Amino acid sequence: IDPVLRQAEGTFTVGVSTSPLAEVMPAADYLLKYPHGCVEQTSSSLLPWLLLKDFEDVFPKLKNDAPKSKDAIEHGINRLFSMQTHSGGLGYWPNGAASDFGSAYAGMVLAIAKARGHAVPSRPLNRLKKYLIKFVKRPADGNWRNRCLALYTLALLDAPQAAVHEKAFTQRDK
Repeated sequence: IDPVLRQAEGTFTVGVSTSPLAEVMPAADYLLKYPHGCVEQTSSSLLPWLLLKDFEDVFPKLKNDAPKSKDAIEHGINRLFSMQTHSGGLGYWPNGAASDFGSAYAGMVLAIAKARGHAVPSRPLNRLKKYLIKFVKRPADGNWRNRCLALYTLALLDAPQAAVHEKAFTQRDK
């Protein structure tokens, strides 16, 4: 064996938990450290802060970062609304064109943040809600994926669109 290899050093970290949820932590860590700030990644990086708070016993890192958590959530909410367009939808980046998927996904995350007691400004959230209502009421192009996410988001925002839900249900085989 090459002598250089014999002198190599490294570290190995072992985590122990009684909960199978501990396996989620590497994925949550990855989301918490997303390097980009587009609407999709900003939304995704907010989810661990919002959803894993209930599992602080399994994810002590989130418990130790409580002040950081509040700052991260506030920053994420503000970042998302910095991407809002004149139409009320959210672009992938600030000053970008509104994205149906980005608006629906970020809207879902904002609805979760609001439901968990975080300050989500009502005026821009209402503008986003109106954008999503217009989006789901437009004639369907056969692709229901983004439309279904928007319908779910609107339900979370207490603005369900029953007629569009019914139409989606009748076309579920497509």
